[in-house]
Amino acid sequence: MIFSKLFKKKKWQSKKVSERLAAVAELDKADHANKSILHELAFNDGDERVRRATLEKLNDFALWWQAFKHDFSDSIKKYAERIITESLIGERDTNLDPRLKVEFIEQCNKTQLLERVVFDLNDQELTLNTIKRLNKDALNFKAITDSSLPIESKLNLLENLTDVNQLKKLTKKLDGELLTTVDNKLEQLRLDAEKPVKLEKQVRLLLAQLNALKDKSDFAVIADKQTEMESQWQLAASQFDVLADNVKAELLEKHEKITATLERIQSPLKAQWQEQQENELLQQQQQDNFKAISAELTAVESKITQSIADDSEIEQTQLSNDINAVTHKCAELQLKESSRVELLKRAESIFNRANQIPKIQQAILLAKSLLEKLQQLPIPQDLAQLNEITPELKELKKQWQQNLKDVGISLPTDIATEYAKLLKQRDGKVTEFEKQQRQTFNQIRRKIPELEVLIQEGKFNNAFGLYKKMTFWYADLNEYQQSQIARKWEVLESEIEKLQELQQSFSNPKKQELLADAKKLAETPLVDPTEQAHRVRLLRSNWLSLGHAGDEQEVALNDEFNQYCETAFMPCREYYKELEDERQTHLDAKLLIITQLETLANNLKSSEVSSWKDLESVFVKLTRLWRETGLIDREKVTEINNRYQASLKPIKQAITKHHATNEQDKLSLIKQAKDLVSQEMDLGQKSDKLKRLQAKWKSIGFAGKGTDQKLWNEFRAVNNPVFEQRDNDKKQEMSAANELFDTHMVMLSDLKHSIEETSEINDLRSIIDQAEQSLTQVKGVAKPQFEKLRRIVLSITKQADEAIALLRAKQEQQIYVDLFAAVEAIVEGKSADLSSFKSSWQSAFNMNSKEDRHHVTLLMEIIAGLESPESDKAKRNQAQMEMLTAKMQQGVEYNVQDLLETWLSAGMFTDKDIELLARIKPIFIS
Repeated sequence: MIFSKLFKKKKWQSKKVSERLAAVAELDKADHANKSILHELAFNDGDERVRRATLEKLNDFALWWQAFKHDFSDSIKKYAERIITESLIGERDTNLDPRLKVEFIEQCNKTQLLERVVFDLNDQELTLNTIKRLNKDALNFKAITDSSLPIESKLNLLENLTDVNQLKKLTKKLDGELLTTVDNKLEQLRLDAEKPVKLEKQVRLLLAQLNALKDKSDFAVIADKQTEMESQWQLAASQFDVLADNVKAELLEKHEKITATLERIQSPLKAQWQEQQENELLQQQQQDNFKAISAELTAVESKITQSIADDSEIEQTQLSNDINAVTHKCAELQLKESSRVELLKRAESIFNRANQIPKIQQAILLAKSLLEKLQQLPIPQDLAQLNEITPELKELKKQWQQNLKDVGISLPTDIATEYAKLLKQRDGKVTEFEKQQRQTFNQIRRKIPELEVLIQEGKFNNAFGLYKKMTFWYADLNEYQQSQIARKWEVLESEIEKLQELQQSFSNPKKQELLADAKKLAETPLVDPTEQAHRVRLLRSNWLSLGHAGDEQEVALNDEFNQYCETAFMPCREYYKELEDERQTHLDAKLLIITQLETLANNLKSSEVSSWKDLESVFVKLTRLWRETGLIDREKVTEINNRYQASLKPIKQAITKHHATNEQDKLSLIKQAKDLVSQEMDLGQKSDKLKRLQAKWKSIGFAGKGTDQKLWNEFRAVNNPVFEQRDNDKKQEMSAANELFDTHMVMLSDLKHSIEETSEINDLRSIIDQAEQSLTQVKGVAKPQFEKLRRIVLSITKQADEAIALLRAKQEQQIYVDLFAAVEAIVEGKSADLSSFKSSWQSAFNMNSKEDRHHVTLLMEIIAGLESPESDKAKRNQAQMEMLTAKMQQGVEYNVQDLLETWLSAGMFTDKDIELLARIKPIFIS
């Protein structure tokens, strides 16, 4: 058939893109041979559409990866990157196994791609390793604050964070264990930063203290201090690795020099100290020996007196042996000469007194008698008992001491011990009460002049009250103390008696007047209950100021007065009950405020503040409500105020701390702004950076009353000169831009009018280029002006394109006119110039494809939708069926351009072809 000759089946090697695309769609990728073909097309085809279609058909992650790395088309690389991204995060199935996924992540060096997928890899270990590999602050921050990573992974990331600013930001976003870790890390970083400075200061101070020992003269002090400081030095020296090498060397050298100097200075002092120590040791030994021998002599005395007390015979042999032993020790042991003489005399005295048994026995009997009296003497429990036993106790003490002096020897141990025990029991209380008695005596002496003044001024009620107190004090004094003030006391008693007589003479008449006032107030209460209560209290005060006459008339007056006062106070009780209810309401309101403040304080401890502005607003409202809430009971004011202040304290501290942080942040921005202003850079760039700083300023928050406005004024003072200069420059730029705009408007207007006068395509293209070029020359004009210029340029471009299309259409029409004229010339036997035609047409004139020109004409009419002569109706139908079959079975589609070449190459032209030429002319020439 004619179609098997005219059209061949398109293969995947075809030069036509459409045929290769069709082949890609038809090939079965499951077939091994087809898969090899698809791989060849995917990576070696010259058209990116074919490569992309093949990659999409294969849909394999490894192939997309290779295309991403090696394809020379940017569009395919970008598309491959998108497919890879979707595959990694699970949005597209590309047969991606976990091993290949890990391999890709580890080998991929495109940071932006990894940043996009790192949090969606669905593999926590891979995500963590990728974040560590990228090592970017923003990623670390997001991973720790806003990711699904487990807390262990977040803690792992925190270990590698050392940037203080980044850690400070994290404190505002984290809570719980993470916040604690960040706080600890910040504290550790602060300590690490301060450690070299602190260590150096500490060591230099230590060396200065060590060097100061050179001026000491006490070897013991020097040695103790040096040992202590050397221990501190060794501890500090173990941390020298944080110091600079030159500082470390300097400190070590100083220590070595100071140590050598101290050793040289201490050498003579050490010898003196050792000699002094030996002398002190000798003195101590002498004292110890003296005490030991004295104790032995006391024991010998006790044996003697005990034997006498037991009425047993004194063993003279044993006594001699004991005295001789003591004498021998006095000669052998180290003793001061005076101490040795004293001990020997005492030993001799004991030996001699041992023969005075009757005298010693009499002393023991007297001591026992004194003990019995002391036992019977009660321990004082108050000042009255003290005054009672004191004389007898003093006498017993005096007799005991005289007895010891007379006998000249120690009494038996049990008697001496019992006496000391009984005396201690009484002396403790006696001392305590005597101190109290002295205080009372001093107090009454001070009050006597005061009482005298009250009597002289006629303030008898005050005088009576003070006198009554003083009578109790006077009774507590001992005889000696009473004798000291007896004269003045008698005078005061006489004056008080006179006052009492005077009081009785006028108090009752005055009370009659007060009783009448009380009756009136009870029967006719005042409108104001507070004034009523005040009047009642005033009447009672005046009544009490009149004192007590003590007669029957006064008792009756007191009862009647009390009854009237009680009646007068009844309305006040109701008023005070209402006032109490109101104060209870105020108390409940204040307790509610305290509860809300305590809740706010607890929330501050347990969770992060999302909006400090809202928190401060709530805090201010609660404190204002507190101030506006009325009074409460006076007894509860202190307790409630203490709770209120306690609940305020943590909130105030948190707000103050937040303000301080904001203050530091704003000071940092001020410093950045100053540094930025001082730099040499483009004014616009500088303005933009300052604007970004202003945006940060707004996001920081309030820095405290007074401080915030002060900081803002300072910040504005840094910014304003730059923005003023920018505004001035903008005005100048705007003026220049307006002038430039006007110039280009005139130019574009001229270009638009010149389109109508131009008849050459190149000239029209030149107009388009000039118009488009003008847009690149108007930088700096306002956006509305630029948009207006752009619309005009688009209008010029459209108008020029339409003119070009019209000219090109005329030229194309002329080509076909010339082509068909050449065919007619050839039919007429004339020569035709074919050199101006394209090469495929020239070749077609010289070929003989032996195709049926009439059949090709029918095909062209079918494709162009033109009617064929009635005589060709059957052939036209057959041609249509063949075209449909070829399209469905072989995927072949035809176009009039290819068919025109076939029509030209169908052999020699004859007169019959003129008719066919006339039929195809309307297809190409309108």
